[in-house]
Amino acid sequence: MLACTDAAKAGASAIAFHRRFVVGSTSDDSIEALAAATSSGYNFADRADAAANNLWIIEVTAAEIQAGVANADFFHLTIAETVNKTITAGGIVILSEPRYPQPTPLTAIA
Repeated sequence: MLACTDAAKAGASAIAFHRRFVVGSTSDDSIEALAAATSSGYNFADRADAAANNLWIIEVTAAEIQAGVANADFFHLTIAETVNKTITAGGIVILSEPRYPQPTPLTAIA
């Protein structure tokens, strides 16, 4: 994940974030505890239980974005396929603890 000062990724710098894994099957819907991921990133596909129908949740705070780049108002996330490990899953990115709390806009795309 990168903190940036604009939507074009100006001043981009890798930042730490938090993540959790949700197993999705007909017999198991367990939710993993929130865990820290370093600025090096995290490969969800390296998990032994990574499979179709799982959910990956990524959470970042405004403070974590600001700690990565001064005056950063944007973040950029790259999700890449791991060689020979295609997984059909869903991902949710949550910005928590916003710097300027306000009603959620209809879109967050700049």
